[in-house]
Amino acid sequence: MSTYTMIFTWILLIMLLNMSADCHVRRRQRRVHMKSKFHVNRLDEDIRLTGDSNIFIPKPNIASPNVTFLEEVPDYPTNELMNILKDVKDKYKDIFGEEHMDDQSSGARTGDSVLCPFRESIVHPKMGKNKDQKWEYIVNIGRDYSQGIKVEICGHFSKCSYTDSFPHGYNPMCVQKYVFKRLLAVNDKGQTVIDEFRIPACCTCIINTKQN
Repeated sequence: MSTYTMIFTWILLIMLLNMSADCHVRRRQRRVHMKSKFHVNRLDEDIRLTGDSNIFIPKPNIASPNVTFLEEVPDYPTNELMNILKDVKDKYKDIFGEEHMDDQSSGARTGDSVLCPFRESIVHPKMGKNKDQKWEYIVNIGRDYSQGIKVEICGHFSKCSYTDSFPHGYNPMCVQKYVFKRLLAVNDKGQTVIDEFRIPACCTCIINTKQN
């Protein structure tokens, strides 16, 4: 390996470390933001939907295990949720709202090199997988009861860009990282809950090593 190639490889390794650190900082900042924003108890026994309890048991038709939330839900119980939310809007006023987008929303700022392409957007999930791997309905109805959260999704999950000169046995790959965000939802018993949902938050490049 030439001296130039070695120097270039070390530069890329440093870039990977910086990228991973930046991704960790952004995820930590989002966790802090969500913890400070949502301070309501996880289970509110006073707010309970009545009627057929089966209506609150989501039945997601998901092919990929990597999908952790849905925005389009055909059997979403809008009317049942509205019946209770109209009386408790003030109680949960700190929960509803929108997160803010960064200037950087699709890969990198002008002039930056992108190891892993990604897309940032604001989503309004109506169903999500919580920390216990259980699907629940998330409150997202119109503008008054909106929970808009920012996601960052990898453009691909293959080899990182600009890494062709890496030594044999080092395999830089783009991977999706997740955080848990606290959102107002309803459990399968028709009770409002503040639950934690697994949300795609960062796309980063990691190095796997092959063992011969």
